[in-house]
Amino acid sequence: MGATPVFALDETVEGLKLDYQEWEPGGDPYASRALITPQFMRLDYGVDGEGFILFDREAGMVYSVQVEDQRILEVAALADDAAGIGEPPIPLVLAQSSEADDNAPSLGGRQPVITEFTVNDELCQQTVSIAGLLPEAVSAWREFALLMAAQRATTLHNTPPEFWQACSLANEIYAPTRYLQQGLPIRAY
Repeated sequence: MGATPVFALDETVEGLKLDYQEWEPGGDPYASRALITPQFMRLDYGVDGEGFILFDREAGMVYSVQVEDQRILEVAALADDAAGIGEPPIPLVLAQSSEADDNAPSLGGRQPVITEFTVNDELCQQTVSIAGLLPEAVSAWREFALLMAAQRATTLHNTPPEFWQACSLANEIYAPTRYLQQGLPIRAY
């Protein structure tokens, strides 16, 4: 008596692997990676046996998988009528300025661009980006950021107003994709 496989293990999937190095102020650097296909994006620390975030792009679902605890947190995209984030609870004046990074080498004939993003005249984020670099990755990051922004907006009322910060509100809810406007960041801080 034999078993018939339901799937073939020798199938290959085309995708992108992006390796990042991250660090918090005063901390040691650590690895993180993004694996991106047309259907999925997986975010992890570069180790397969540890926890990860899986974004099912087709289903509009995010799964936060905690291997050690054997738990999975599911975050679903909101229905179209509930996805409107609305107005921010405090004034947010968004601005940005960009200039070519003449000290960096060009890539594919394109010069990296340094962009500073401000909210209410406070510097919130700075990126070094290359226009047209890996548009598939830009699309995946944009989809993920918009889904998470809509979810964060639904729980904003749980945060006392005295803890609202203009940069966080802009970056995480009200303008979560503006850091992608110049292309895929090769550095963000």
